[in-house]
Amino acid sequence: MMSMLAGFHFASAQPSTSDSVQVVNPGVGPFTDAGGHTHTGNTGPDTADIGTSNFIFTTADTAAGDNFIVNITVGPNVSNLFGWGIGLIYDNSTLQFVSAWLPIDHVFAGAVAAGASLIAPSVVIAPVDSTHQEIQWGASYTQPTPAWSFNGTGTLAQVEFQIIQGPTILNSNITASFSFDPAWTSYYFWPTGSESPVNIMGTGYFQFTYVVPTTIPYFYVTPSTIAPLSVGQFFNVSVNIGTLSPAWSAIGFQFSLVFNQSIIAPIAAAPGTWINGFLTNGETAISTANDDYLYPLDLTLPGPGYNEWVAFQAIVPGTGGLWYAPFPSGGGTLYTFEFEAIVGTTSVPQITTSLTLTNMEVYNAFDQPVAVGTPINATYTAPLIVTGRSIDLFDQYPVPYGGQGPDNPSDTFAPQALVYLYANVTYNGFPVSEKPVAFEIIPPATATALTAPIYLSSFSDSNGIAIQTYRIPWPDVNPQQVLGIWTVTATVDIAQGEVTDTMQFEVQYQVSILSIVSNDTYVQSKYIGAEPAMKFTVTYQTYQMQSTSPPLAYGGEGPNNSEVYNVTVYYNTTVLETVSAFDNLGYFIGSNNMYKPIPVTSTWNIPNNWTDVFVIPLTTYAVVGLGTAYADAFSNYPINGGVPYCPEAETTFEIIAPP
Repeated sequence: MMSMLAGFHFASAQPSTSDSVQVVNPGVGPFTDAGGHTHTGNTGPDTADIGTSNFIFTTADTAAGDNFIVNITVGPNVSNLFGWGIGLIYDNSTLQFVSAWLPIDHVFAGAVAAGASLIAPSVVIAPVDSTHQEIQWGASYTQPTPAWSFNGTGTLAQVEFQIIQGPTILNSNITASFSFDPAWTSYYFWPTGSESPVNIMGTGYFQFTYVVPTTIPYFYVTPSTIAPLSVGQFFNVSVNIGTLSPAWSAIGFQFSLVFNQSIIAPIAAAPGTWINGFLTNGETAISTANDDYLYPLDLTLPGPGYNEWVAFQAIVPGTGGLWYAPFPSGGGTLYTFEFEAIVGTTSVPQITTSLTLTNMEVYNAFDQPVAVGTPINATYTAPLIVTGRSIDLFDQYPVPYGGQGPDNPSDTFAPQALVYLYANVTYNGFPVSEKPVAFEIIPPATATALTAPIYLSSFSDSNGIAIQTYRIPWPDVNPQQVLGIWTVTATVDIAQGEVTDTMQFEVQYQVSILSIVSNDTYVQSKYIGAEPAMKFTVTYQTYQMQSTSPPLAYGGEGPNNSEVYNVTVYYNTTVLETVSAFDNLGYFIGSNNMYKPIPVTSTWNIPNNWTDVFVIPLTTYAVVGLGTAYADAFSNYPINGGVPYCPEAETTFEIIAPP
């Protein structure tokens, strides 16, 4: 059989007066198919090419994995068209077939409106050679009364492709073509039902070009201001990368963080986990950081007392000694450094110093440097030794996340977390021991199961620290009622003078799932290699501010860094995002996941929302009808002890039969 419709046994030839088949660029959409379902390409070619046979893309707005749509048109001025069959050849090393459908205004829509039934076999994907495949498809209809045939110019079908190969700095142009196979491309005419080879078979041109990104990456320090409350306290700062385009193909990062060691002492360094999210094909990450550069060992430092952390993080090639897309993009933490406050001041202005980024370098996979922007440094202010009566209430989180300082809030606690409360009692900056400290803990108004505040007390020890603990309750009815802002107050009497400090914190899921939606309706295919890609967009939320985990994220240190105040913080900083899809009968279709750092918020009580898109191939055995997809967020892979952060979210999606 040479054509999809050869079995209809059409009679002798009755050629059209003018016929051609063309590949046409329709733009990004959205488009509606004959069944009323919407299809949208998630990337659009240059608008100047719409209506032509060119599909021109650049890395400025397109990446490997994006989809686009192709129109197959007939005309101009074809007459008596009764059926068609096409064989569209494409480069499957560059493009992947996703799905095909008849648009709502397809050439036989008039026949259907007149009472005809469409005849359209399933799409067949046939091999051509090692780098090309052929889409074989066709359509006709049962003739209504009165008889009907198509005349003019119109759209036969629409085809969706996914880009699977992108350009790089060295291979800046990826090109491919579309062409028609004469053996599979024919028209059929009414009233004779004759088959005629198409006189003119057009071609299409695909081009994907690398362009230098308009944004350049930059390094920055968080938090940008650091002010520990007492000498001996520890604090963390992170060095991050931002506005990094995947088109840079970055694989290596290096920097120096300069600081005044006579004011703050370096303690430890830990690499960030952001880069791990881009290890996809056997790649591994290496990291190193050293602080053995005290002036004058490095004469580029500002002067005596200065030192620097010199840090490096890179991706080691994977399978075949190569790096693979996706390359690092967006931004994340490269390294987190722990310091100790070793100098305090008793008057204003307080001693300040900067944590300054120098020697910043980014290298790509082709051993070329990438330009970097102006860094954002941090300012450190030495603690002020408070005179007179004082109490400082804080919890186990490190500075500046634990509420240290007058009436400062703390970072978020997860449901059922054990909260350590510390009250640092001092007079003229020195500890006051054996003072009874009162603690009052008020849950949010929504926590109706908790009918009264929590009251506790404790005596300050020889370091002036009073300690209490309590666990966030989890009622057995509507436990989510405990989510919200909790308020803690600590009060002490020092020589008949009362002083008070207040701290608030959110109790929230470390990660919440706000929604999951299906991006499209999916046309089932029974041919392996032609399965459409289902896409689900999931929106997440976090109130979490800390991006580092133990051993750096521990805290509660009081004066003299007594060990009793060092409490390990069980605080996860990564999330395993998963989506699992099932068909109408409950058969498992597939799943996808992402394991990544939690995209933390920078401001207390203002959450950070983000979205991720999950692609799951539609298996050939999935049944037609409404399916269900479930989104989950885990602390790790369950086989490694991971548990859910929050309740599961779900959505339905539609699988339809081919037109």
